[in-house]
Amino acid sequence: MAPILLIMLVYLGTWTLSAPPDAEIITDNLGLKFKQCTYNWWDHSLAIGEILFLLWGVRVCYRVRHAESLYNEARLISYAIYNIFTVNSVMIAFQ
Repeated sequence: MAPILLIMLVYLGTWTLSAPPDAEIITDNLGLKFKQCTYNWWDHSLAIGEILFLLWGVRVCYRVRHAESLYNEARLISYAIYNIFTVNSVMIAFQ
């Protein structure tokens, strides 16, 4: 878990230092204004990294599907990773 957290810490720190967040003002049809953060390539690279990490998780689940255990926790962990992968894929498609 520590290597994953370290990678994310370095990534988010680099992102914050190189491209500080700025909000653009958006006006709707009724003239209401609100601020929204702009998207840049840092957002897309994070999404791609998340997809790659989830694909690696799916690969690990596939490889340990026949591992013997008393409780069969590999099956439950596999279901969790498959669900996260499916929900994230649907959310990326809608975004």
